[in-house]
Amino acid sequence: MGWTLSTEDLSKWVRQCFECPLVGQVKKNVLPGLEAFGGPAGLCVKLQTASNTGIPSTEVKARREHFGSNYVEPEPPETIWMMAWNALQDPCLIFLCFAALVSFLVGMAGPAGSLEWLEGVAIL
Repeated sequence: MGWTLSTEDLSKWVRQCFECPLVGQVKKNVLPGLEAFGGPAGLCVKLQTASNTGIPSTEVKARREHFGSNYVEPEPPETIWMMAWNALQDPCLIFLCFAALVSFLVGMAGPAGSLEWLEGVAIL
């Protein structure tokens, strides 16, 4: 079959569809790509399919060989250390850690044998 759409162009556009879920992002990034294909009707023409019936089952194998499987590789999950580091960038959490440190130091400077330093530990 002679599809007039390259797998790279289609893959790039599909990836943008996944990466731009917000309305503003769709208007800015996804719709111009769709319009470059000639809109939904133009995309159907380039893919040699009909929007109301889809592709015939006899063409599935040929299309899978040309375009590849209908699968998008998921992003690798973020590590626990990266999530913790990103959380520590929050100004509220930074202030809370600072308050815990101050409370801990004030508690340590208190009378001997007191457990006031535990407040700072509890905040953390």
